[in-house]
Amino acid sequence: MKTADLSGLYEQRLVDYNGYNIATYRFGKGKQTVLCLPPFPHSGLAYIRFLECISPKELSFVTLDIPGWIGNSQNIFEHKKFRYDRMMELLDFLVESLGLETFTLMGYSFGTTLSVVLNEKYKERVDKVVLISPLLNGKNIHQDPGVEALRLLRRYELYPVASLYTRVRFKQYSADLIKKGYPQYLIDLYSQMLATMSPHVELDSIYELFSSDFTKYIPPLKKKRTMILYGNDDMPAIQNEVIQLQALLPEALYRMFPGRHEGFLLRPEPSVINSVKEFILG
Repeated sequence: MKTADLSGLYEQRLVDYNGYNIATYRFGKGKQTVLCLPPFPHSGLAYIRFLECISPKELSFVTLDIPGWIGNSQNIFEHKKFRYDRMMELLDFLVESLGLETFTLMGYSFGTTLSVVLNEKYKERVDKVVLISPLLNGKNIHQDPGVEALRLLRRYELYPVASLYTRVRFKQYSADLIKKGYPQYLIDLYSQMLATMSPHVELDSIYELFSSDFTKYIPPLKKKRTMILYGNDDMPAIQNEVIQLQALLPEALYRMFPGRHEGFLLRPEPSVINSVKEFILG
């Protein structure tokens, strides 16, 4: 395991997983650990924006770069094809190798699917669960007009088009990072990580999300303190998902934030982030 401290903002560790380097990150010095599963197709480092709103002393965040997405992890997927089972094997390895004993699970959009599976596997270790803009049922997403476009891109192997969209989106919100006072070198680093993304894994992973059903992992959440957040302008698939979750998990804490799901971390609202912190610490 190779460790590097980058200007004190966060600690990056490259973990050897069957000969592949997997980039993991830690930031914050709190006693309670939060394992953060990234939103599609971002580096786990995106979660560092929590520190705009809360003190680093309050929580300890652990996250990773999903192989094939934006980040510094090497691609573990054979034939460049994303596989959920391979991804879960990697997460099992990281939970053990990073020494995570008791922790809160936080999943964001795509990361919510990984979170609910991990909650089932590590129910004795998981303290609380936070789901942001959940996407657990592919049937809900089939109603979204963008799904057919994704099918066509995949059918005709137009993988670079998906990557081009991601790069355009990054340029749109990098200006916001500069306004927030983020160091230029950190923005440049993220831009460099963007260049390592695999177009095949990027498109395959989102297609798998839209074709999968993780609702069987919802009932175990009844035994956990769970918080579910969603945007007031989220796409219909997420809105439908939240309605279904409210019926299945009425005991969960629900919180709305302004805008679409992208805005939760791209433009973090202090009151929302603080409500998450209070839930985890409570």
